[in-house]
Parts: sequence; C-alpha cells; structure tokens
Amino acid sequence: MNHRKSSKLFFVFLAPLLIGIFVEAKNLEPFADSVLSSSKIPEVPYGVDTENGQCTKTPDSPLFQHPVGSEPLEIALMTNYEGLKASTQDHRKRRGKFDKRHTFKESQLYYPGVLRVSPQNSPEEFHAVVTHIRGYSRSAHKCSDAPPLKIFFLNQTVNDSIIAALQSQNINPSHEDYLELYHNELVKIVDLPSEKAKSPTNGIFSGIGSELKLVTHCYAQSGLEDKGHMEIFEKKFQEAVLREFALYEMLAPLQWPVERVRLLNVSYFNQWGVPIYHKKNQVNSIRKMVGFFREPQNSISRRCGLDHKSFLKWGREANASTTDGYDLGQALMKESLDQLSWFHLRMMNALIANKDYVLHHAFSSRNVNMFFAGDVESKNLNHLRLVTAPYDFDLSQFVDPTGAASSKEREQILLSVLDEVLRINENLNGYWIKKTIQIEESKLRTSIQRVISAIPDMMVSIKASRTDQKFKDNVIEMLTLFLERLKDSKTQS
Repeated sequence: MNHRKSSKLFFVFLAPLLIGIFVEAKNLEPFADSVLSSSKIPEVPYGVDTENGQCTKTPDSPLFQHPVGSEPLEIALMTNYEGLKASTQDHRKRRGKFDKRHTFKESQLYYPGVLRVSPQNSPEEFHAVVTHIRGYSRSAHKCSDAPPLKIFFLNQTVNDSIIAALQSQNINPSHEDYLELYHNELVKIVDLPSEKAKSPTNGIFSGIGSELKLVTHCYAQSGLEDKGHMEIFEKKFQEAVLREFALYEMLAPLQWPVERVRLLNVSYFNQWGVPIYHKKNQVNSIRKMVGFFREPQNSISRRCGLDHKSFLKWGREANASTTDGYDLGQALMKESLDQLSWFHLRMMNALIANKDYVLHHAFSSRNVNMFFAGDVESKNLNHLRLVTAPYDFDLSQFVDPTGAASSKEREQILLSVLDEVLRINENLNGYWIKKTIQIEESKLRTSIQRVISAIPDMMVSIKASRTDQKFKDNVIEMLTLFLERLKDSKTQS
C-alpha cells in the first residue's frame, strides 16, 4: 500500500477515534452535554408488543394497507426530468442525513410535478407534488431517465386552485390531456420558495406524511451510457426491482420494524407531456415501468410504537453542537443500543442475504433506519433505547448475485452470514462499541422461534411474487437451509 493511500485510510478510520479521545464532555454544547451519560440502562422494550418487540398495528395510510401479493398500483408522474438530471451534482454536494428541514428555496434542486394515481375500484386522484432526486449511488451514475425520487406533497389548497382553474375552462379529469393541463396550471400558480410540504388529508395517500420515496428501475451499471444497450438492460433492471420488492414483502410476517412497500406500474412524462419511455419508433406511446413506494419512517414509528422524528431532531442538534454529532452518536451506541433490535436487524439482513449495511455510530450509518423508544423528553440516555431496522436491499445476493458463481458457493456465503448472526453474544467488531452484546437467553430463543414460525409465510410470499422462477427457487432453497440451521441453534442453545 502506498503512503498516500495509507494516510487516507488513517484519516477515514482513525480520525473519529482521535476526536472522541480529545473532545472532553465539559467542552460540549448544552444539548449534547445534557444527554451524555454512562449510567446503567434499564430495560425499555420497544414496539407495540412489549414482550416480543413486534409491530402489530396497521399502517395509517391506505397506501400500505394492501394484502401481500396485491395488483400493482397504476400511477403516472409528470415533472421536469431534464432539470432533475442537471441537479445530480448539486444533490451530491448537499447530501446529508441531518440537514435542515426540506425547503424548496433552492429551486435548482426541486421541480413541481403531478402525481396521478388510479386505485382499483376508486376514482383517479391528482396530487400537486414537488420532486427531488435522491439515491446517491444511482443518481450519480447517469441514472437520469427515471432517477429515484423523493416526492413532497403540496397543500390541498394548491390542488383546489388547480381544479377550480381547469373547471372554469370546462376541463375535467376525463380530458385526455388532463395530466398535462394540471401540470401547466401548477407551474403557473406555485411559488416553490414559499411552499411547504403537507400530508394529504384524503385519498390513498391520506395519513402518509408530507413525503414519500419512489424506488425506480434505474440502476447504476457500466456501459449504460450507450443507448444502444439500454433496452437490453431494462428488463434486467425491472426484474431487480421486483426482486427487491419481494424481499421487503417477505420480511413482513416477522412483524419487526421493516418498511412496508407498494408495487407500482409507472408512466413517466416530462414537463411537456411526452412519455419518457415509449415503444420503439412510437414517440407518443406509453411504456410502463415497475417501481415501488417505501413506507416513511414516521409511519413505521406509529405502527411500531417508536419515535423517528425525535431521533432526527437529536441528530440535527447534535451536529450543530459537536463535531459532526460524533460524541453523542458514539454514546448512544455504547449506552442505549437496543440489543434485541440489533439482533433483529442482523437476522433480517441474513435472511435476505444482504451485507450492505454499516453502523459507525448513531448518526452515521448506511441502510439502517434508526428510532428511539422510551422517554425521549427527558433527554436522558438512562431512559432511552436506540432501535435499528434495515432497508435498501438492492445489493442483496438474491437481487444482484454477483460473486456467487455456483449454488454451493452461494449456500456457503449465506450460511456463514447466518452463523455470524447467531454468534450475537460475542464481541461485535467496530470502534463505536466497547462492550459485549449480551441478550437474555429467553429473548434470543423467542426471536429465533419467531423467525422459525414466520419462514413458511415467507415462502408463500416469495412463491406469490412476480419475480422470475430462478429467484424464487434460490430464496426458498436458502430459507429451507436457514430453517434447519435455526432449529439446530435453538435446540443447542
């Protein structure tokens, strides 16, 4: 390793340690100082089911109240995709988990749009929205035709004004160009810097919150800039979306805090009403693409008896008062990590063959949702639990099986992951935690039994999914092996 590279690695991995050593608690600002503590933490179970930590409530929004295996929801989204493409670099520069609350003052990052949804057995709905590019890896690799988006809902008064303006011109939703005309009126009346996102109060999105994440079929892949190969890869990418969606649904029977998802057939239109995807040599035809909506963290909080909003608030305040929130983030990991939820996080990732998650400290993680449980108002670590949950499975071995050339190799990889999870009571690797994880044997047994009981339902979910047969066979084969290994571990424990 050359000197420059080793210096870089030294900075990345050791600099946080040095900061933690030399920044004394007495020098911290009031917020962090008021919550840093080293006292013994009492048991504060999380979730609605306090004994097993299960999420038993139905999601607030009709969007996520559908049965597993439901038909895809038909939606159309019209926005300025060229503008979103140009905003990719600005998005990368401003990427940060604990930035100030979203405002639309930076107009180069946000674009008005219209979301049309066609629920089964219900009238079409039109929603004025603001679109914002998201997804660091995908948006950064020429993922411009249909980038993953964060969708913000505008106040109902904006929709009412648009509808009134169109009605005054005798234009109703049955008009063939209603989506485009709706968008044109939105652009005329909306002043983004003065607008704020607001949760819809009726329709399929009621109770969802002010924003929603859209997962699209666009994946980073070398060579995609060659348009001649785009159609060849599209089927593969759409299959990857269906696979990832199936893994989310597969985990639902566990009733642990993993995001609910809703499968979509999406029609994409630019701001001039031209379809982004169309049949070959038919510019005005519409070619639908698969995607899915992800349940927001605040919805998970309400469903599972957790608190994500306060966690974000702590993150913002800690970042403003300490070095990148490192001190408080490390203290939360050392003192307040809910050990059972950490076991659940690792178990769920093992079940879907996913190792693409990292937890450096409470405010620095990758593909880990974080929540508080317990008495948040006291700002006392003695009364808190930090709950973890997984998301983002696009690099699962089942979704993207690169590196596992044969079934036997894949089996060895996945079982090694599971064995690592089952050694939960050994020391964890990572500089952010300095103690041994110890979960009560009864709780560990209960959690393992929960997985054993849920695996048959997981298999049913996979069999009913819209994925290819090879994927179904691979997942079911691994679930069968996991079931045998889990039963053995339960017997031996």
